[in-house]
Amino acid sequence: MAVDNLEVSPVTEAAKALAEALKNDARFTDWRELGAAVEKNEGLKTLLIRFQQLAQKAQIAQQGGPQLTEAEVAEIQDLQKNLQEDVLFNRHNQATGALLEMLQSANEALSEGIGLDFAGNVAAAG
Repeated sequence: MAVDNLEVSPVTEAAKALAEALKNDARFTDWRELGAAVEKNEGLKTLLIRFQQLAQKAQIAQQGGPQLTEAEVAEIQDLQKNLQEDVLFNRHNQATGALLEMLQSANEALSEGIGLDFAGNVAAAG
């Protein structure tokens, strides 16, 4: 069954409406704005980059690679403390959690409506 590219299906229209509703939801806008604020905060970005570097090194160490030095372990602990105390970082994490909950609810509604795990089947097909 060929579909004319100019014809928009009801499913596509509904998906666009869902995307618009998600985009206009306060949880999405909060997450987006806080993400932009994190990107503009050079000090926080530096902490996050260094923390990610050391976390990756720690993961390699757990898989049998070179172990972290005492100084690196102390630095990770210090970075964790600084991140836990950072108001912007915490607000962004909370916004991320709220957004993920909203998306999970949308997935559950879609899954219930069609009788299968929507996101799980899309991920498996990709």
